[in-house]
Amino acid sequence: MLRHATNIPQLTHVPYKGSAPSVQAVLANEVAFSFISMPPAVAQVKANTMRGLAVTAASRSSAAPDVPTMKEAGIENAELVVYSGILVPAGTPKAIIDRLATEFTKAVASEDIRALFLRNGAEPITNTPEALRVQMEKDIARLAPVVKASGAQID
Repeated sequence: MLRHATNIPQLTHVPYKGSAPSVQAVLANEVAFSFISMPPAVAQVKANTMRGLAVTAASRSSAAPDVPTMKEAGIENAELVVYSGILVPAGTPKAIIDRLATEFTKAVASEDIRALFLRNGAEPITNTPEALRVQMEKDIARLAPVVKASGAQID
C-alpha cells in the first residue's frame, strides 16, 4: 500500500508472525520501520522506545493524538483500517447470527470494554452483520489492485 501510494521504487517486505516480533525488529534496528497494529505500538510510543510516524486511519487515534494520519504526513491514498469481525460458518441460522450480533454489541458498548479498547489505541465500533459484509466487500474491491500490483503471493 505504501509503495503503491508513493511510488517508492523499492521496499523490501519482511514478514513477521505477529506484532511482537515486528516491534522487536524495530527496537533492535533490524528494520527501518514497520506497520504495527495500535495496541502494541501505543505502548512503545508512550514509553518513548519507538516513534509513531503516522496512523493509517482517516483520523488520528485518541490513544496517540500527536501521531498524524498518513494524509497529514503527506501520503495520499494510504488509508487502511484494521478491524476485527466475528465470522461464522456459511449456513449458520439467522437467529444465531442475530443473537451473536446483539451480545457482541452489548459487550463492546460496556464501559469496561470501551475503556480497554481506547486505552490500547483501538476504536470500539459495532455494526450489523450486513454492514460488515458490505465493508469487507468494499475493502476487497479497493485493495485488490494494490495486492495485484504488489505481486504478493500466498505461501
